[in-house]
Parts: sequence; C-alpha cells; structure tokens
Amino acid sequence: MLDHLLVSRGMLAFYKGSEVYNELLHDESVAYATETKFPESDHVPIVAEFELPDES
Repeated sequence: MLDHLLVSRGMLAFYKGSEVYNELLHDESVAYATETKFPESDHVPIVAEFELPDES
C-alpha cells in the first residue's frame, strides 16, 4: 500500500471502518507496464467512515 489514513486520537473513538478501492491498480510487473487500461498513478481512493455524536 502506498496510501495511508491518519486519524487523530480524538477522532479515533468515532472510527467505524475504511475501504480501499484498488480494483484498477495495476500489477507492478513489467508485463503490465504498457497496458493503457490501468491508471497512471499508484494511488487509490481510501474512504473512512466515522460516526459522530449528535450535538443536540
């Protein structure tokens, strides 16, 4: 993994999970180096879910 997720101590209590969307990340082997269907970047989206308390 090249990408990371940083969470403060205060937010860690509300952390519910995360997903890494790496389906389109190409194989790093030379055989795939010329494939045009793969993205140019080695970075993928990471989505984190937090459940924050109500402020009422």
